[in-house]
Amino acid sequence: MTTHPTPRPGRPTRHTRRVGLVLASAMLVTGAVAAAAPSYAAVAPSVASTSVTSAILSVSLSDHSITLGDSVTVKGRLHHGSTNLSGAVVELQRRKSGTSTWYTVASKTTNSSGVVRFTITPGRTGTYYYRLVHYKGTAYGYARSSSTRLRISS
Repeated sequence: MTTHPTPRPGRPTRHTRRVGLVLASAMLVTGAVAAAAPSYAAVAPSVASTSVTSAILSVSLSDHSITLGDSVTVKGRLHHGSTNLSGAVVELQRRKSGTSTWYTVASKTTNSSGVVRFTITPGRTGTYYYRLVHYKGTAYGYARSSSTRLRISS
């Protein structure tokens, strides 16, 4: 049977000193975390509120296969969630099938519903891809639609 020495008045035992050291360490660490938490909490909201979330830009064609000389309408909608982004500049870009370079062929501003329409009359046969791009001008930053294919036959 192990006996613990009787502490002298005013002097802690080894066990009491060890427990006291552990508690002091825990309080020091907890205090450091608690001291850091308010400054972190103060920074977190401003970081969250200044982060840029992307807008969404959709694209559609009125027809995917036309005859040379016919016109087709390219329509897009720029929005962020349920908010339509009006007055934003959107570019219509085109690339020929088998190539990787996109060319800007037109530019327009979205209406009050966030919608933009381009009417194009291709001058050559072939397969082309169209997409819409919004570079800047809103708080939501860059947005690019997927591409959509148009076949033009003679």
